[in-house]
Amino acid sequence: RGKDGDVMTISATEAEGVEFLNLKDNFTGVTTNLKTGDYTFTYNSSVVNRFELYFGFLGVDETPVTSYANIFAAGQNVNVKLIGSTNANITIYNLLGQTIDFRSASSTFTSIPVEKTGYYVVKVNDGLHVTTQKVFIK
Repeated sequence: RGKDGDVMTISATEAEGVEFLNLKDNFTGVTTNLKTGDYTFTYNSSVVNRFELYFGFLGVDETPVTSYANIFAAGQNVNVKLIGSTNANITIYNLLGQTIDFRSASSTFTSIPVEKTGYYVVKVNDGLHVTTQKVFIK
């Protein structure tokens, strides 16, 4: 909270997986992409519903482009089968780009339980290849 006349700044500290993160100041009419810069304004307590936030996600292919890893959902698990490698980092993100789980796999098959239903983005990186795929957990 601020006092009238205070200079305040809005910034985004976590925006991974988001293509754009636009903040619209309805009072001034200014729109700022928070992925590329902060927004500074002067606080005015008489202004309500001042801001709107718009965001869009990066596109993710429904099918893997590479064949070094098979990523798929089965029940409430994300499964990763590595082909030609036994070591990889596996990261699961929600659609807001927040990390849900991170594992260092040391075998050709890894199964990671996910508690909540929804779409997730899974990234597999073995040091030579990186692949990302969207999965749905029932």
